[in-house]
Amino acid sequence: MMDADGNATHIEPGESFLIRNAIPVSWKQEGFLRKFYITYESPNAPTPKLASADGGVIVLNADALQAGAKRMEVTDPFVIKGERPVQHDSIAFTNDTENLYVGMWDSTAFESEMLPFPCHEFVQLLEGKITITEADGTVSEFGAGDVFMVPNGTVCSWKTTGYVKKFYCLVTA
Repeated sequence: MMDADGNATHIEPGESFLIRNAIPVSWKQEGFLRKFYITYESPNAPTPKLASADGGVIVLNADALQAGAKRMEVTDPFVIKGERPVQHDSIAFTNDTENLYVGMWDSTAFESEMLPFPCHEFVQLLEGKITITEADGTVSEFGAGDVFMVPNGTVCSWKTTGYVKKFYCLVTA
């Protein structure tokens, strides 16, 4: 990403990053690119007018986010069956209207009850395995490296049999 002053933020293969809306940058790539992405423009807020791209391209660093992670006192959005897992969260970015969050979350093994999912969530699973079962019986299994989306209102349960860690982008509408 190149800003108007010629400053560059380099993104390496396999890295995850976010681009804040309305920053003045251009995109330059060499060769083939495959990406999974989400775009979001809040219907409740005007697009900001930003003169600088400073801090507008954020490369997600799992080690740095892990170091800043805080133990969660609640298990939202999950209602847990059985023993309460140990979970941590570290938010890397929140948009201007505070309804889009990007960060990293981890948890010990857990199983949740079947409930409507309360937000749109885009996930890149970094470690572990997650099984999501929908109300109609559809079962989806995800492992490290997988990317998936859970739409708001999806009636589902999540189950892990061991430690999991993910990058997430969630929109609370």
